[in-house]
This record gives sequence, structure tokens and C-alpha cells, in this order.
Amino acid sequence: MEGAFLTGDQIIKQAALQAIELYSGSIGARRTRAEAYRRLGMVKEAEADLEHIGESKRQLDLVEHMPWIGEVNAVWRQVGREVGAEFGFRVPGTDHSAFGAALVRKTGKWTITLEYGAERTYVYEDYDSKTKTLMKAAANTEATFQFEIAFGLWGRNGSIEIEGRPYDIKSNITNKVRELLANERIRELIPEALGRSSLGLDESQLSLAERSGEKAPDNWMLPIRDPSRLRALFRLFEAVLNQLDQLPQLSALEHEKAQQLSARERKKTQRSEHWLLQQHRKQRLRARNKDCTALRKLGIDARVLELDPLTPQPTGIEDGLKADGWIEIAEGPIRWVEPGLGHCHVPDSRLGPDFEFPYTEVYSERQKRFPVFGRVESVQWYDGSGGAAGPRDADFSELVAGFLSQNTTATGALMLAGVDLSVFLDPDRGTWIVHQTGWYRWTRPLWDCCQAIAKALLAMPIPTEE
Repeated sequence: MEGAFLTGDQIIKQAALQAIELYSGSIGARRTRAEAYRRLGMVKEAEADLEHIGESKRQLDLVEHMPWIGEVNAVWRQVGREVGAEFGFRVPGTDHSAFGAALVRKTGKWTITLEYGAERTYVYEDYDSKTKTLMKAAANTEATFQFEIAFGLWGRNGSIEIEGRPYDIKSNITNKVRELLANERIRELIPEALGRSSLGLDESQLSLAERSGEKAPDNWMLPIRDPSRLRALFRLFEAVLNQLDQLPQLSALEHEKAQQLSARERKKTQRSEHWLLQQHRKQRLRARNKDCTALRKLGIDARVLELDPLTPQPTGIEDGLKADGWIEIAEGPIRWVEPGLGHCHVPDSRLGPDFEFPYTEVYSERQKRFPVFGRVESVQWYDGSGGAAGPRDADFSELVAGFLSQNTTATGALMLAGVDLSVFLDPDRGTWIVHQTGWYRWTRPLWDCCQAIAKALLAMPIPTEE
């Protein structure tokens, strides 16, 4: 996780304000300087300042909108005081990362860093909100020595018992790991500290990474916040670092063997990834042919896009791997369909990577007179962003939902199709995505419904920042 850190015990909003000022200067100063750059004809410098201003505002919105951040950071501060670690607020970067914090403990020759960071990124089919806890420290050991200790299953090859629980051991020098685990202190701490995550050593870096399964009310994944486990993690890392420091150096034979095993593992991983990629592509091509045939039977001028996965798409789709297997529609407003996902892409010149509300998402809900079997009387659209990107994106999502709810053509088409849909953005491609959840089959009412929603989205006014 890239980012700078502020120390101190300020409340979360004060820390965020100071972090933003440290990262990009005050918003007012940036705006003044951007205007000066523009007068001097220095367009790139002015755009850079304006980009920083937008990022700063997004971070403030996030911090003010998520009260659980203060609760988590209070636990981390308390643990930091108990173990002698310095607390720091993470200054967000420009990669859509939202916020975070860190504890840095310097003890003897070791510097141990425990940090969490939350971000919301666009993955293959949707936006993903995630929070990751990461612990790391530089170890005094050969770079060729690698291992991973993870919670496992009984009877699995390579598994051992630690304090009555099974753990899988992977390493290019197994006897070194067994020497490490002979330390009673380490064996006592592993069950409490690791949980179901894994501890690894690679390139002389000892690390642990975990994505929590616990969610906050706003659907964000929460970092580790159990004080006893956080304390145990620091104790475990210090014990492992000390034990690694005491292990004898690798012999020439061990060093050569470790290099050979690492090379074989890399080749095995590459072959596995290549096989998975090929299977994924075959599935996409089958879905593409099936969907394209179904659309053509409906009288729609659709054609498949025959491109190599690594060849950029000339129609404006940037990711060649994702573009492979797409369907192009001759007449809009829907221009591309992603087979197997039910994604209909609607290009809009007002959108793009710098769009002000990138996490917009809405979904429809047909209103019935009686639950389940009742007759559908109307359609209502709702904000589906979950507040994960801050109130500004949520407010814009509500605006989109209100506009679609009042569009009689779109709501009538939804009622006729007998489905519920969702709409979100692909800011990198500059498109709206009309999405069908779950299993779907192309029919004329469904296609007309998607087209009606696409036309409504293009006709909708978008507010601009003053």
C-alpha cells in the first residue's frame, strides 16, 4: 500500500484534513494555483492541480460518511500504545484508494508495519469494495528461502499439527521451516495470530495479508479489529524474525535446490494460469456465439468481435482481454454486449475516467399489489451504491434513480419484460452498463427494455460541479 502517514491522536476528520493538505496542498491553494497555471497557458499543470482537488474532496466525503473508521482506528491506537507502536493515518493516493491507517513498531533490528487500506475498484463485472489488513517486515535471511504457513485440512500432504489444529506448509527448504516451527513460542502464537490467513516469506520479506469477511453497515469489509489478535500478530512477527535470524545460513547445495524448486513452481503456476485463461476464453466464446445468434433471430444487427485477447479493440474498448468475445451492435444506443454477463454497454461522451461520480449504481424493483404473485403496478428505481464511495456518488445515484422512475417508457418496458435490472458505470470506457442479474435469455421484450433504459440514460441531464 503506497501512501504517507501522519502521527498523532487527532479525531478522524482532523487527521483526514491534515493528510489531504500534506498530500496535495489545501483545496483553496490548489484552485488558485490551477487558475494561475491556466492564465500562463500551462494546461498540464492546471489539470494536475484540479485532479488533486477532486481526489481531496472524494477522500473527505468518504471519511465523513463512514463512522466505523473512527471506531476501528480507536482500537488500533490503543493497541499501538500497548505494544509500543506509532499510529499513523494513511494518506490516500490517486488509485481510488479511500483511507487507511498503520501501526509501525521498531524493536531492536526489526521494523514491523501493520496497516489496513480500503479501496473500491472496478473488477471484471462490477465494482468491488474491499479492505485488506497487511503486516510486513524485512527478515534477515536469504532471498531464495521461501515458505508459507496456512490453516489447512487434516490428512493433506505437507500438513502438520500446531496446538491441535492442521496447518499446510509450503517451502522450497522444508527442513528450515521445521526448525523454525520447533520454537515453542512461535507454535503457541500461530493459532491466535494467524486465524485462517497465512504467514509467508518471499524475497526476505515476512508478510501476512488478510481480507476480512466482516462487513460494516455500509457494506465495506472491515479490517482486523480484535485487540487480542492484533497484539498476538506483533508478538508472532517478532518471534519469527528473531528465530529466522538465528537459523544457520543455507549451504551451497540447499541454495541450489531452493532455486530449482522455485523455478519449477513458477513454471507450474504459469501453466496453470495459462490453462485457466484458455478455459475462460472458451466459455466466453461459446456464450458469445449463443447470444449473438439469439440477438440476430430477434432481427438485431449484431456481429461478433474476432480479436486476439492482447489486441486493443479499435472501437474504443481498451482492455483487449475483456474485449475478446464481445458482441457489437450496429445501431445504438447499446453498442456492445458482454456475453455471459448480461452487460449492455451504452457509450456516453459525458462519461470518462475523470467523471465526477464514478461509483454510480441504481437498481429497479417492480412494485406488486400483493407479494410474489401480485400484479405488477409500477416500477421504482433505488440507489444501489451503498454509500461506499461517499455521499456525492450516492446523491447522484438517487438522482439517476428518480429520473428512471419517472421515465414512463423505461418503466413500461420493464413491466412488459417482467425483469428487474441494474445500471452502473464503466468510467474507463465511458459507458453506462445496463446489467441483468443472474440467468438470462434474450427476448424481444428484454432487448427493447434495455434499449429504452439506454435512451433514457443518454437523455438524462448530468449536473456539473460549480
